[in-house]
Amino acid sequence: MEKKENRITPQQIYVSRLRQKMVEKDANVWEMVTVDKTPPSTGNEDMDRVAQVLATSKKITADRIYALFESDPLFGRNLFKAKTGMTISAFVLEYRMLAFCELLACTNMTVREISAYLGCSNEQVTRDFKKWMGCSPIAYRTRNRPKHYDLLFKM
Repeated sequence: MEKKENRITPQQIYVSRLRQKMVEKDANVWEMVTVDKTPPSTGNEDMDRVAQVLATSKKITADRIYALFESDPLFGRNLFKAKTGMTISAFVLEYRMLAFCELLACTNMTVREISAYLGCSNEQVTRDFKKWMGCSPIAYRTRNRPKHYDLLFKM
């Protein structure tokens, strides 16, 4: 039987949109540190480029990924699907939702500001968010925001 290759997921390559966050250095000793913006290696050069674009692009769109495979779009789509098990659009949507969740929980940005920051329309991201998370963005924020988020994270 043929062994299946491990699939690359958005969670594996996600890079925080935050600039700084508090981390515990020792028992009860906390320090504000700069968030590493380097995506982890995927073991595939093309997918490492995808991870880098997603990590460094302010606006997260499928078009930015398609552009990486401009010379051979069919190869790019097939490679992407083989490595992730997802279409480029579905992968980008999930990556965007990870960023949206993080920004909802850790910042004071409005839903509209987060949508603009991630490069999508407010209506589209709200609809996608409800479908993906099963609740509204505001309900998610209420349930997932740390008590002192403004002291723990910097945008």
